[in-house]
Formats: sequence, structure tokens, C-alpha cells
Amino acid sequence: MSEVRLERKLTLVPLIIVGVAYMTPMAIFDTFGIITDVTGGRVAGAYIITTLVILLTAWSYIQMVKVYPNAGSAYTFAQKTVGPKIGFLVGWAALADYMLLPMINVLLPRIYLGPVFPSVPDWLWAFSFAVAITALNIFGLKLSVRVTALLVAIQFAICGAMIVFAMWATPAESFTVQPLVPLDVTTVLAGAAVLVYSFLGFDAITTLSEDSHNPTVNIPKAVLYTALVGGGLFVAVSYFVQLQYPDVTKFDNLDGVSPQIALELGGPGFQLAFAFAAAFASLASGMASQISASRLLYVMGRDNLLPKRIFGYLSPKSQTPTFNILILGMISLIAVVTPLTVAVSLISFGALIAFSFVNLATIIHFLFIKKERGLGAIVSYGVIPFLGLISVAILWSHLQAMSLIGGITWLAIGIIYAGVLWRLKGIDPFAALAATAEVEK
Repeated sequence: MSEVRLERKLTLVPLIIVGVAYMTPMAIFDTFGIITDVTGGRVAGAYIITTLVILLTAWSYIQMVKVYPNAGSAYTFAQKTVGPKIGFLVGWAALADYMLLPMINVLLPRIYLGPVFPSVPDWLWAFSFAVAITALNIFGLKLSVRVTALLVAIQFAICGAMIVFAMWATPAESFTVQPLVPLDVTTVLAGAAVLVYSFLGFDAITTLSEDSHNPTVNIPKAVLYTALVGGGLFVAVSYFVQLQYPDVTKFDNLDGVSPQIALELGGPGFQLAFAFAAAFASLASGMASQISASRLLYVMGRDNLLPKRIFGYLSPKSQTPTFNILILGMISLIAVVTPLTVAVSLISFGALIAFSFVNLATIIHFLFIKKERGLGAIVSYGVIPFLGLISVAILWSHLQAMSLIGGITWLAIGIIYAGVLWRLKGIDPFAALAATAEVEK
């Protein structure tokens, strides 16, 4: 097993494709009704705030991945700088969003295709997409990226068509800045705290460092471009659609507004095209999220923080963490009985944990361990990450109670796992990791 390594197959463009697919360009429609309700019709404004927060934090990811171009992302950064035990908790928290996002991508097809094919049971959609996502990833990374690229292109076409339809239906005098300007800052921040999950693609790219050519160059570029592309698209689409739906009074079901919007703006033919595109967008995002999650599980298994025989295994043939992919596929089937709002809330908690500690790790590594000095270093490694920390803290303060309760419960399970099960087995993986970190410092 030690001779098998992740193969460096990905160049810059495929990395961006995976990142954008993970974000899912059409994800804006998944929560449009929910965020319209939360923000009072200021979805675009919430996306602007979230994009600014993400760009600040993306800066820290860019700095840290240059130092540690490993597949563990936030887990690795925190482990190497703050300490192995904190690193484990960060990785454990990140697992919540990494494992739940594939589940969301199995849940969404039933929302999109259910109204089009009412006679098909919901569980059949979930099962079919879980199997398809898992099978494509087991066959290897190259095939997954090729399929993902096609599906991302279709999503951009659908989003462009939605903008055109919305503009066509909006009289010139009805164009307004209302969707951009917060009526109530608190409600817009609450919406932004939920929308964090839409931007996880930039974070997921850093889990592919060991799958990438020249990762210290390509990964930072891919992180930045993915955040910019995703943020720009989300703001543009939400602005024009919000002009037609300034509040929730027109919506029949807040969890599933996309079929209704597609029908009313584009007609039955576009609704059908939208439903299929959105469902297969879930396939693209599901593949991308499963790829990233399987890499995080692999690194934590390789470090003996999870059972190594299972989670640290790579297939000699495909050079993929096959067991992890299968486990994630089985977890995603929970989507059959999980409401969308619950899954999204739990994902936001894990994402904010990761963002907080990557910003903190940047400050600690460069200013305290490496003792970088000078105005440029203070701004790059101190001011910007600190602003990232503050902005993430603001989102923390507006996180829903459901997210906090679910996230804290998940962390408690992780602490029990680390503190009880490992002690019973007489295993102390933290000692080896701490020694390695000291050598690297």
C-alpha cells in the first residue's frame, strides 16, 4: 500500500472545473426560496457579502497551500501549525460538510425531477444518482473530470438562459438595486452564513494538491479563479431572478422553487431542460465533492487518525481511495429521508470551522513560526487573514441554532472517538504527527 500514491493528473483548467462543479453554478436555485425568505428578498446582497468573506479566506488558503501542498486542506494546515489535536478536530468538523455535500447532490435530483416525473418514487432518484456518482469516481479521476466538464458547461448555458428570460420579463422601470441593498443587515448576514456552503469548491480544490501538477502554482490560481467565477455568477443570476421574485409570496414551496421559476420564466420546455440540467449538475457536484471528501478521509487515514487499512487505502489500479468512495456513496443514501435545510445547515458549520482555522494557521505560520516581517508580510500574513477571521466570526454569530447544535454534537462525537476509542486501543497517533510537525517547522 505504501508504494501506491495519488497520481498527479490535474492541470490548472481541470482543477478549476472541479472547483466550479463542486460549487455547482445552478446551486443558486437550490436555496433561492429559503434565502429570499431569510433576507427579505436580498439574495444578491447576501451573495456579495459571502463572496467578500470567501475571497479574504481564499487568500489564506492560497498562502497555506504553497507551504503544505498536501491533500488534507484545512486539516493539514491546522495540524502542521496549531497542533495535531486541533488539526484532528478541524478535519473532523470539515468531514461534516465534505460527507454531507455528496448527500445533498443525491437529494436534489428528487426535488428537480419529482415534479416532472411524479410517478417515480423519490428513493429511486436518490439511489440511482448515488450509484452513478460512486461508480464514475471509482473508475478514476480522468473520466470523472471529463464528465464534470461537460456538465459544468450545460449549467452555465442554463444560468445564462435564466438571466435572459428574467431580463426579458422585467420592464425597464422595474430594474432596481433592491436585491443588492440590505433592508436589514442582520437578516442578510444570516443568509450569507447559510450561503457559505455554496462556495466550498474553492476549499475542495486544496484537497487535490496531491492529484495536481505543480500544486504550489496551480492550486493557488485555481482557488482564486473558482471563488471569483462562482461569486460573480451567483450575484448576477440571483439579482435578475430576484427582480421577478422580490419576496416569497409567489412561491409554493421554499425548498423547491426552481421548477416553479423555470416554468414561469421559460415555459414548459425550459422547465424540462432545467430539471434535467439541474439533476445532472448534482451529478457533477456529487462527483467533485466525493473526490474531495475521499481525499480528506485518505489523508486522515494515512495519518492513523482514522483506521488506516480502510481510509488510508489506495487502489493500485485506479490510484483512488476506493473504500472511501464506497463509504461516501453509502452515506449519501441518507438523502432519502433528510430535508434540504438540515443538510445545508450542518455543512455551513463545518465550513466555518475550516475557514476560521485556515486564517488562524496563516497568521501563526508566517508571523510566529517563520517570523516574517516587513509591511508586505504584515498585510499578507496578518491583516488580510485577520479580516478573514473577523468576517467569518460575523457569519458565526448569525449561524442558525440548528447548525450550532448539529455541529457541536458532531464535534462531541469526534472528541469521544479520539479520547476514548484510541486510548482503549493504546494508539497515540498525535505523538508521531507532533514530532513530524516540529521537524518541518
